[in-house]
Amino acid sequence: METKQIILGIVTAVFVFGAYFIGLFQGQRHPIRWGEFFRSMTGSLTWRGVAWAVALPASWILLYYAFIAHVWFSLGRWPRFGETLNGWLISFHDEATRHLIGALVASLFVAAVIFTGCLFLRRWRHVSIYAVCYGAAVGLASCALFLAPHAFLNWLLD
Repeated sequence: METKQIILGIVTAVFVFGAYFIGLFQGQRHPIRWGEFFRSMTGSLTWRGVAWAVALPASWILLYYAFIAHVWFSLGRWPRFGETLNGWLISFHDEATRHLIGALVASLFVAAVIFTGCLFLRRWRHVSIYAVCYGAAVGLASCALFLAPHAFLNWLLD
């Protein structure tokens, strides 16, 4: 598929669905009131809810950097390419870090469904903002993965 076809498809989808969402095909006289839509979305937000949404990805970041420190202090150096870690505690730490980042990335599919579903339910519309906060926190956690020292990343991603 060429770039022109993708752009044409996106423009067509925006044209068709945009007209649907502003009420052109529903017999409505007035389009959707966007100000009211966004007020209903942000009206019930709390800092506690945002903190709860970003808590799990932030905990993974702490676990990951604790793993980096654990590797450094147990070996006294960065591991070499292809080297295996000895000891059940460091192996458990390694596996927990790897499995939890996989779970965080896989949970983004559920967060996308929650985001989309909550947009259509007026009472639960504010939950969609929490889903966006969670997705952004998982994205930042994924980016934080690459801020480790190069020698460690070379070993981790081999």
